[in-house]
Amino acid sequence: DDDDDDDGDESDDVMQCEDVALLRVRLLQSKQRWMQAKITIQSLIEQFTEYKAMVEDEKMRLLDRIDEGEARLKALRAKNNEMNQENIMNLRTLMMELEMIENRNDELAKELREEREAHEKSLGALADE
Repeated sequence: DDDDDDDGDESDDVMQCEDVALLRVRLLQSKQRWMQAKITIQSLIEQFTEYKAMVEDEKMRLLDRIDEGEARLKALRAKNNEMNQENIMNLRTLMMELEMIENRNDELAKELREEREAHEKSLGALADE
């Protein structure tokens, strides 16, 4: 019977060895999956970091373009205001010149009337003689 017990112990030992080997294989597979997941996560983090940097760069470029556009718009508004002020001054000058011309025309028309009246009186006096 002692031989039977020895065979049973050997069988148990073999089974335990197989279980240990199977556990080691499973552990190695689990470690391998964990390492692959770690590599995948690191890759995703790198991709996200690169994408984030790219988005930040684009954001800065867009902000620069907006700043340039706002500066150009401000300059154009300033120039437009300057031109408007100049136009207003030119219109005022023209109005003053027109008023001076109208006054001079009125004076000349008055002088012409007076000269015509004087001329007609002179012609009337000559006709009476």
